[in-house]
Amino acid sequence: MIRDCKANCWHSFLNTVRGQDIFTAVKYTRPRKSLQTPPLSVDQQCATDFHTKCIMFREAIFSDPPASQTSFSHEDTEIDKCFPWYAITHTEVKDAIFKSGPHEAPGPDGINFLCLRQVYNAIPIPLGKLFQAILKTGYHPQCWREATGATIRKPHKADYTTPKAYRPVSLLHCLGKISEKIIANRLAYIAETKGLLHSDQIGGRKEEVESMQ
Repeated sequence: MIRDCKANCWHSFLNTVRGQDIFTAVKYTRPRKSLQTPPLSVDQQCATDFHTKCIMFREAIFSDPPASQTSFSHEDTEIDKCFPWYAITHTEVKDAIFKSGPHEAPGPDGINFLCLRQVYNAIPIPLGKLFQAILKTGYHPQCWREATGATIRKPHKADYTTPKAYRPVSLLHCLGKISEKIIANRLAYIAETKGLLHSDQIGGRKEEVESMQ
């Protein structure tokens, strides 16, 4: 079924190609270029095979952080305000899906937001109830906690034979991102409307926070 849908989509695209769009079609038929990581070198040690490179990346990128010089405790923190928490609406679920990039890199399941848009258009009510149940119970499915890790080049580096010239990225499940986006928007709404942020706080604030109701 999926194979037939892909074939129909491709044939439909080819039937509508006009003028310069033919070059777009040609580009789609070519395999993506894959840059091979050059041999890595750290302290006169060279890594040429995949396994040794992984070890070198892990030691350089995921090294233990320095010990903190300050301590912080939540024991003296008092919660003197209670905020209402309304049921998740279908509008929130729809916005979380359609306001995300359709071609945003997917996680291990390969499902991106373009696919989820089609799912929402087909079964909006069941999909909305799914996230209502997940957020009501406070459960984030175990399978959504997985990620595909990738190491990519930092731009404009003079030497790509050192592991420090690369950075890691985690490709998360787009389904899991939906609930995360809903919660993030609600927390931003509460922080803005309930005076939880200092008036001088500028960074990390949304210009416009959507209402939860």
